[in-house]
Amino acid sequence: MEQITITAKIQIAATETDKVLLDETMSVYRNACNYVSDYVFHTHDLKQFSLNKVL
Repeated sequence: MEQITITAKIQIAATETDKVLLDETMSVYRNACNYVSDYVFHTHDLKQFSLNKVL
């Protein structure tokens, strides 16, 4: 079975309010990623089950 990948370059027309909300969302997501990364760095725990339990 052959796999085909299609990529589209799009631009989103957002209002100023949407831009602020998107910015806040990306900031919270980035902070969450950094939190998990910091936890893994200090504990060296990479097991999904224990990470889900702790975080």
